[in-house]
Amino acid sequence: MASADSCRLHIHARLYHRRKTDKPAAISTYWEKAGYCDQSDLRRLAAPVASWIAYGPHGRIPRVEEFQLLTKFLDKMDGGLLPSRLRAVLSEMFTVLESFARPDNEAWNKAEKQLEKSYRKLHRRCMESETDAGVVAMDDDIVDAELRAEADDSGTPCTSDQFDQHLTLFRKMNEWGFLDNAQKLERLQQAEEASRCSRRSLSQAELADVLNTAAACLAAPRRPAKLHDAHAKDLGEVSTAPESQDPTVDLQKRVRSLFLHALRIWQTNHFDCQAIEHVLDCVQQKINKFESKVGEIQGAAAGKAWLKIKQMVDELLLRVEAPSNLHANGARNSRTKAAQKAKTRLERQSGIQNITWVVKDASWKCQRSYGKGAIRRQKARFFPISKFLGQGLGEEAAVEAALQEAKAYREELVRQGKLKPPKPRPPRSTVRGVSFHKGHQKWQVRLYHAVEKKTVCCGSFDGKEEAEVKARKMAAQLGVRPEYEVTPAKRSRAEV
Repeated sequence: MASADSCRLHIHARLYHRRKTDKPAAISTYWEKAGYCDQSDLRRLAAPVASWIAYGPHGRIPRVEEFQLLTKFLDKMDGGLLPSRLRAVLSEMFTVLESFARPDNEAWNKAEKQLEKSYRKLHRRCMESETDAGVVAMDDDIVDAELRAEADDSGTPCTSDQFDQHLTLFRKMNEWGFLDNAQKLERLQQAEEASRCSRRSLSQAELADVLNTAAACLAAPRRPAKLHDAHAKDLGEVSTAPESQDPTVDLQKRVRSLFLHALRIWQTNHFDCQAIEHVLDCVQQKINKFESKVGEIQGAAAGKAWLKIKQMVDELLLRVEAPSNLHANGARNSRTKAAQKAKTRLERQSGIQNITWVVKDASWKCQRSYGKGAIRRQKARFFPISKFLGQGLGEEAAVEAALQEAKAYREELVRQGKLKPPKPRPPRSTVRGVSFHKGHQKWQVRLYHAVEKKTVCCGSFDGKEEAEVKARKMAAQLGVRPEYEVTPAKRSRAEV
């Protein structure tokens, strides 16, 4: 219990200290809650506030407002026994405060002394009530409330959503561990029934709940069953997996099938993969642990199923870095997610808006959107090169002929008023992170830092070559390819 509580508090502190978190808003939210919550909530909410100070970045000086907020919580607590997680985080907090070099700030020093004074008073109240039959704060009594409410205490919707994802999976894992076989079967059947609904009727939230349940039930991959030694052979026994010992049902086989089925529905419906990133990471860690200790995952028991799960998880994790614009919230989020996308460049380029090359179909596609308001529909027409290959043209000549046909179709759409005339493209670079800013008339270098999960601005330059040199140096430091990956054209026949 103590390690799980500490883990949750570390996650909470890390989310609070992220640059995008509105810390004054988070402090204000807790301040309001401290004004009306009861003793149980005071003990629950004080622990995350103390974690901001105890588990902050190295060298960070706590804010005066954080001291004042925690002082308010401690002053309002009665003499009941403190939960173990609150006692632990307060102890670590004061240890961290002792290591700080005191800033030359009268308000800061005054707030810290007041916090220490409030803690000593609370400690005396708790000592006095230990022999009384007073209120006893049991950790188990507040765990359910934490799981439901702690994510709402982070101050910002983004932080709350991320924190809630981890807590949901953690709670379901705990629940599964305490169920007997009959209860596990009932829980699994409920998830299977939910996943059998029509693909179109399943919402993202409903399917995410199914995936959380399946991931919580999913046991780690294991070695295949083997015969025992000579003593076991005499008894005619065979070593079997724990899941096969149940004579009525192979639970883990059904769990794997449910998890893979739900992932396929998620992929087909093009849901936002960031909503299940914690589930994908959890399963990927189980697979990586098996492969590092034993070998390839296809060598595990039910290796074919695990291999399919691994492939699907890897594919969806790639989409986490490049979520669809349908799930982007605002222009700022769209820019951030676009920066994370591992961009590729097609070998064949039309040079005109709305006309793109489709590799798998070996054709040019002219696409346009139409509709009014928020409801927009896409309409596309394809121009395959097979038509011209059948006329005896070489492949490159057929590609060019199909492109001219697509351009003529686009010009007709312009005459009909369905598309606007093409605009001249700004200068471009094939080096990752280099772009031309039309307003400033300068080349910018911006690369995404995968570890810190933020875009790093490396400056602006007058010349394209100078910007590309800087971008290549930064790409080498960040461990990414300096050039955009080129998707080769699918050639159907060799040029003569």
